[in-house]
Amino acid sequence: MVSGIGPSQTLNQYGIPVLSDLQGVGQNLWDQVYFGVSFRVNVETSSRLSNDKAYAAQAAEDYLNNQTGPLTAVGAFIGFEKLPDAYRQKLSATTQSRLNSTFPADWPEIEYLAESAFDGYNTNYTNIDPNDGYQYATISAALVAPFSRGNVTISTPNAVDPPVINPNWLTDPADIEVAIAAFKRVREIWQNMNGTTIGAEYFPGTANVGTDAEILQYIREALIQVWHAAGTCKMGRQVDPMAVIDSRARVFGVKGLRVVDA
Repeated sequence: MVSGIGPSQTLNQYGIPVLSDLQGVGQNLWDQVYFGVSFRVNVETSSRLSNDKAYAAQAAEDYLNNQTGPLTAVGAFIGFEKLPDAYRQKLSATTQSRLNSTFPADWPEIEYLAESAFDGYNTNYTNIDPNDGYQYATISAALVAPFSRGNVTISTPNAVDPPVINPNWLTDPADIEVAIAAFKRVREIWQNMNGTTIGAEYFPGTANVGTDAEILQYIREALIQVWHAAGTCKMGRQVDPMAVIDSRARVFGVKGLRVVDA
């Protein structure tokens, strides 16, 4: 936008000469969020790095010296799924219709992340582990067919100033329904891992997070982005007032400029 390409009203507000009035610049932001459920487990996880300083020091030495040890392991394994019928049928008719008409038949709604860690509220991962001697693991669910749309804009004409980002997570009713269903599905997955878990659900726990309203409140407090934000320069035909680039990624209204990642 600070170069003069974007919504003219925004550019005029900050005294930026308009090179191409494209209303869609910064709009249509797609992003994916995830949230999880954590248990104590009877297998070694990254919790040991928090609980055992000698082990953590040796792990760092092994990695730095010969690239071996636990620090070479991936942080999570992932899988994808369309919500099973038992869950899908509980979605509203409107949400089911929108999912079916918007995305391909083989497009999953949920990504699962089996994580060797305690995520909690996804705040500071360096000290978030309960550090009580137990090993923790988390299964998270990410929404990969979201309807909520955010936006990006500017607050000054200076390119060095940070943009204003509004992700608008979980503002679409369909996303809320799918998120609650995904959370319940994660709990079901954990229920089938009795040989691995120790005790009841540790976090967030079933005592305070049981109703749909409580689940949604927890999700809102614990969610974090998957860092897959995209879509702020919509591809489309020039007659589309929100399109920014054509099928060859060329920006409308100027020459010699393409956008390949937005």
